[in-house]
Amino acid sequence: HAPAAAPRKTTGPETLVPANLQPQTDDKGNQWSLNNYGFLQNTGNSFFNNILMLHVGGQQFYNYQPMMTADGKEFVLPAQQPVMGLQVTRRIRLLEKDGVMRYLDLFQNPGTTPVNVTVEYRNNFSTPLKGTVSDRGTANPTTLAKGEIGLLVTSKQNGQKACFFVLAAPGARLRPTISVR
Repeated sequence: HAPAAAPRKTTGPETLVPANLQPQTDDKGNQWSLNNYGFLQNTGNSFFNNILMLHVGGQQFYNYQPMMTADGKEFVLPAQQPVMGLQVTRRIRLLEKDGVMRYLDLFQNPGTTPVNVTVEYRNNFSTPLKGTVSDRGTANPTTLAKGEIGLLVTSKQNGQKACFFVLAAPGARLRPTISVR
């Protein structure tokens, strides 16, 4: 006799509550701190100051009130107003077991006219960079090639941590370009 499947719950809109943006620590001991706009801030790792600053069409992303899911596991940051005609929502979740901060930026066109924009992720590092390398070993790439998904940024200073950014799915049509200043 097989147990009956539990009835599937239908849910309405997601329940969000005001966010508590206190620093979080993952299972590996790394501390993560977000500001109101979703920038990842320096929390003892002197390698970076602010990273993952979102710019859409040259305009910096601002949200009006940081929210989080009712269980406190995911931050939901809706844009203050449409950016370049798009409704933008930034979702951020700490994957404690993996020691990873996952960002998902959602862009919704509420109209019927196509919108073409440039999306930038700006990062401020507080130590000189040694260089960048793609996940497939391309040194200092200016564009991720087909099949490449991310970029490792390393510091010139010994003992400093590195940052790895997953920027694209392997089969994505649009490939990110990379600029280091």
